[in-house]
Amino acid sequence: MHRTYFKSHSRKGKKEKTERQRVIKANDDLFRTIIHYRDKVCQKTGKVTNLQVAHYYSRKNLRTRWDLDNACILNGGVHSYWAHTNYEQFREFWIKRIGKDRFEMLRIRAKYVAPVKLKDLYHTYYWLKQITENLETYFNKGV
Repeated sequence: MHRTYFKSHSRKGKKEKTERQRVIKANDDLFRTIIHYRDKVCQKTGKVTNLQVAHYYSRKNLRTRWDLDNACILNGGVHSYWAHTNYEQFREFWIKRIGKDRFEMLRIRAKYVAPVKLKDLYHTYYWLKQITENLETYFNKGV
């Protein structure tokens, strides 16, 4: 059923991606769209150029990789310099952004160690897909 969304397209000389890699990529694409729609500008400077999705907890952590509280839009220079060199200031910014309670819950979710199964990645995909299909409703009504 869901595998049709993630058909493999082998390219000459390129190793074929696994189904897991294809679903992760699809989730990343949907999540990027959602965060850009939600934030629109750099959340630190208000700039509108060279915008990137920045994560508080690393993208390596699949438990928080697509967590709306774990990402925001930053200008590329701000992202690479400020977010990755001044950790305490970045932490304070994040707490101010989402509040102490949500930050603490994010921290707990990030520390939860368990394998992320392919079915979990598909559930995330369908959740992200639903949000992208209803972006205006989702963010304007505070769902």
